[in-house]
Amino acid sequence: MKIIVDESAVGSGKTYNALKTAIRSGGRWLFAVERIESIVELTALTKTLIGKSFARPVVVPISSSNAASTEKRGDSVRVQIEALPDQYQAGNVIAFCTHEAILKCDFHKFTGWNFVCDEVPTILHIDKMQTKLDRPFFEKYFELEHVLGDWSLIKPTEAGRLLDGSDLAQCDSHARLRKLHETAIGFEAQTISQAPLCNLKNWSQMESDNVVWVWWSQFSFAHLSPFASVTVLASRFYESFPYRVAKGWNREIIWKKAAPLPSRPFAGRKVSIRYFSKKRVAAKSFFELDNGHRHLKPIAEYIAKSCPTNRLIWSCNETSRKVLQTHLPKGNHVSPRQAGTSLLMTNTCAAMIYAAKPSREVLMVLKAVGLKTEDWVRTVEHETILQFVSRTSVRDANSSEDVWIYVYDEKQANSVAEFFNSHSHYTVDLDFVDLGLPDSTGCVGRPRNQHSPEEAELHKIAHNKKRAQQQRARRAALKSSEASP
Repeated sequence: MKIIVDESAVGSGKTYNALKTAIRSGGRWLFAVERIESIVELTALTKTLIGKSFARPVVVPISSSNAASTEKRGDSVRVQIEALPDQYQAGNVIAFCTHEAILKCDFHKFTGWNFVCDEVPTILHIDKMQTKLDRPFFEKYFELEHVLGDWSLIKPTEAGRLLDGSDLAQCDSHARLRKLHETAIGFEAQTISQAPLCNLKNWSQMESDNVVWVWWSQFSFAHLSPFASVTVLASRFYESFPYRVAKGWNREIIWKKAAPLPSRPFAGRKVSIRYFSKKRVAAKSFFELDNGHRHLKPIAEYIAKSCPTNRLIWSCNETSRKVLQTHLPKGNHVSPRQAGTSLLMTNTCAAMIYAAKPSREVLMVLKAVGLKTEDWVRTVEHETILQFVSRTSVRDANSSEDVWIYVYDEKQANSVAEFFNSHSHYTVDLDFVDLGLPDSTGCVGRPRNQHSPEEAELHKIAHNKKRAQQQRARRAALKSSEASP
C-alpha cells in the first residue's frame, strides 16, 4: 500500500489544490477533515470551484450536523459513509466526513475510490478506568490475550458478541464501555482496524485498592488499503506523532512525499511573537490551580490592551476559558483546533494560551510504541498552536500587515518562531514579556492516590513484606518476654 504525503507549507493551498484535482480528474472521492465546520466550509468552496469548471460532480457532505447532512435525520454517520459505494457505483462524486468518522467505518467496498485526509488525523484513543467492583462483568463479556510487554488484547467472549451497544447505553454504570465494546467487536470482525489494548494481564488486577488501568486503541492507516489512492495533506507530517506511530505499526505502507506546491509570492511582513514564562512550561494542571489563575489573568489583561478587539482571535484549554475571558473578549474566542480554515485570516493578532502535555496514561502508551514525550508535545501541543496562529492574515499572500502572536512559554514561542523563520518573507521578532508573574515552582496538579496495576502489585509485595517483618518482630518480642525470669 502506498500513501502520498503533501507537506506543502501552511497557507500554500494544499486543500484547494486537492479539490481542484478531484474535480478535474473525476471519479469518486472521500475527503476527511478535522471538524464539522470544515465540512460546511469545503462544501461551499467545492461548489464554487465546480461553478467555474465544466465538471459537475455530486457533492455529498456527511456529518452529525443537520446543516451539513444530506441524509435522513437519525441515520448514523457511519452508515451514511459505508453506503456511499452502493449509492454511487460510478460517476463523479466528492464526499466529505470528519476524521472521527473514519475511525468507525468499514472501507472494504471502497475499491476504486480515492481518499484524501486533510491534516493529521488523531489515531489514538486512550481511556483510563477504575473498576474495582466490575470483575464479574468484564470476565463475562471480555477476555484478555497477552500480546506485548504489559499489554493485552481485549477480545469479546461469546456473551460479549451477543451484547448490543444499546444495552450498554441503557446502563448508567456501564455506558462508558460502549466505545470499548464497539472497538473489540469491530476489530475481531475485521470491520475496523483499531486493536483495543489494556495494561492488565488478568481481570483480577482491577480489584486491588486504587488501581486505575488504561485501555487504548490505535487506528491503522492500512485500514484505508481498499482505496485506489490515499493522500495526506499535512505540513510537517513526517515530524508528527501519528506518522511516527504509523511507521512502526504499519511497516507494509510505502510513504511517498509529493512534490511541494509552487510557493505563492507572499508580501513581506513582520511577525512578532511574545511569551510570558521562561522557567515554567505550559501545563493544563497548573492552569487549573489558583497559582495558574494568577498567571492567566495578567496575561489576558496584557493581550487585551495590546490588540485591537476587531483583529484578535484567542483560544485556550476549555478549563482556562472562564479565567481568560475576564479580560479577553468572549466573542473572539474560538476552539483550539482550527487547522484547514481560511475564515479567520482577516485577523492580525492570535493568542493561544494552551497546554497539551501527555497524561500519565498517555506516557504509558508512548512507552509501549517506543516514542518520547517530545514526540507527543511536538504534534499535540506545538503543532496545534502553530496551526491556530497560522489562521491569521499570514495566510493572505497579498497582505503585508504586521502579525502579533502570543503564547505562554519559551518552548512554544521557539517552536512557532522556527516555522516562520523558515520562510524568507517573514521577519520574526521574538521577545519575552516580563509581567512579574508569581514564582510557583512547587508541585502542581492534584494529589494522587491511584496506582497502575504494576504499581499496585509492587505496593502489595512491599506491604506483605513489611507485614511479615512486623509479625517476625512481634514473635521475637513475645519469645523474649516468655524467656525472661
